[in-house]
Amino acid sequence: MLNLIIISAAAAALGLFALAAFGARRPIGDEKAAGIMQKQLERRIGRRGVEAGLLYFDDGKGFVRCFTAGSFGNEDRPFHIASCGKAFTAVIIGMLAEEGKLSLDSKAVDFLPAEMLGGLFPPGTEDGVSVRLLLSHRSGAGDYFGDPAEGSPVMKELIFSEPDRFWRPEELLAFSRDHQSPAGRPGERYHYSDTGYILLGLIAEKAAGRSFEDLLKDRIFKPLGMKKSYMLYRSEPLSAADGIAPATLGGTDISGYKSLSIDWSGGGIVSTAGDLTLF
Repeated sequence: MLNLIIISAAAAALGLFALAAFGARRPIGDEKAAGIMQKQLERRIGRRGVEAGLLYFDDGKGFVRCFTAGSFGNEDRPFHIASCGKAFTAVIIGMLAEEGKLSLDSKAVDFLPAEMLGGLFPPGTEDGVSVRLLLSHRSGAGDYFGDPAEGSPVMKELIFSEPDRFWRPEELLAFSRDHQSPAGRPGERYHYSDTGYILLGLIAEKAAGRSFEDLLKDRIFKPLGMKKSYMLYRSEPLSAADGIAPATLGGTDISGYKSLSIDWSGGGIVSTAGDLTLF
């Protein structure tokens, strides 16, 4: 979704190892290594035609560097982490499972009303939708963000046409229900589903009796000291943070659009490189 790439430290480490092993055949020193990694980041940014890049590297032995390119800024610059946020949703579900408030084999119908699930799955299959299937994108739900839509512009177009719209989770489900088809029967196939992760957020709220935003803050952000992380348009960071880095779609900066509220438990988190390493 976003015109931003984050290159993994593992990939960079492999490249650095190859340079050391097959080039100088001896350690090349921190500063030289840092220079090589910065150039590699800039080269990859240029090849992919994106506007910003970030590489945060920590080898666990004292070599810690943050490299940026393009319009990103620095490691403390908050940015919209998009679907990386699904990992946070999965952790919340795991915590609730450990506490016995749900299990991975719990059914969605145990927590959510039938009318909310109706139309998201083939008729008569709602009882087969488990937390486990939702987590693994095998529930049969469509994807409100990426799937085609009938009788409506696709969600990517609605971000532009309704930039001031604040989307509630129930409205996201309604979009999928009214304008899209299920991907299959529960457990039948893999189909990446933002819709499924919205259901997981609602299940977490029901099981815990708290808002999803509060679950993130009290169970992850506060304990880990992720002071600059928050849910866009739904909560505030624990400490003051810089303005959000540009997020582009189709070449347009949409970082200030309220319509980015479409993500919620499917990826509505704003965070920083430093905070994400804590997670």
